[in-house]
This record gives sequence, C-alpha cells and structure tokens, in this order.
Amino acid sequence: MITSVDHSSGTIGVYFNYWNSAVDAILGRINWDNEIHYLINSRTGYKGRVVLWRGPNGGSIGDGHGRFDSDPNPYGYNW
Repeated sequence: MITSVDHSSGTIGVYFNYWNSAVDAILGRINWDNEIHYLINSRTGYKGRVVLWRGPNGGSIGDGHGRFDSDPNPYGYNW
C-alpha cells in the first residue's frame, strides 16, 4: 500500500512511499534495498518496473520509497 507520494527533491507524485515491513512480508526477506521489481498499480492498472529503497528519503508517511522506471518494460516482460 502506498502511504504518500512526496520526496526530499520536492517533487510530488514521482516517488511513492510505503512501509518496509509490508515489502518484507511480500518478498519474504529484508535484503531487497535498491532492487528492481515488476508491479501493478491496482488503482490505475499501470504495470511496470519499479526500484524500491528501504529509506524514506523525505517521504512524509512510510519508511521506504520507490519509483516507476521511465521505461516500464524494457525486457518485454509478459504480464
């Protein structure tokens, strides 16, 4: 679940924030910092590649942050 969309850069909506414990539970591990994953935005249906970090980097709610890649499917991943 996305908890906020702010960032230390001052941009709104480029980055998203979440609770690391939720990602830990989904992946079943805690060593995922700076990894790329494929996700689906359940609200918009947007599918793509994201990078996830364990630090909040200015996010107001949550202890981790991430962003969708500018090229959401560079390897032709089949959904």
